[in-house]
Amino acid sequence: MSHTPGPLIAFGMMIKDTTETVGGMHCIQHAETNKRGKTVGTGMSLGYAYNREDAVLWAAAPELLMACKAVAHFPTVWANDPTGEVRKQCWAETLTDLKAAIAKAENTTKQPAP
Repeated sequence: MSHTPGPLIAFGMMIKDTTETVGGMHCIQHAETNKRGKTVGTGMSLGYAYNREDAVLWAAAPELLMACKAVAHFPTVWANDPTGEVRKQCWAETLTDLKAAIAKAENTTKQPAP
């Protein structure tokens, strides 16, 4: 099974529905950096979520998966690292990536305005 690779970004209330019951939805798109260094969506929508929390969790999924795979790989690293130097470096890098992915999933990192 294949997944949509990141990075992804969640935009708030991009789709305006005219019915009162639906209101607006949050759009998930591939992310890219423009010439000014700002993270923007590519314009191709991957899906929509009814609330912001679901949208940012979906957008963080590729980073969360990558961090989980790195953690799952640790036993191999530890078994082949008698001095522990590689282990320390791998753990520091993975912990940084994992914290960033969690922050993105919990919407505690700055997201671009719609």
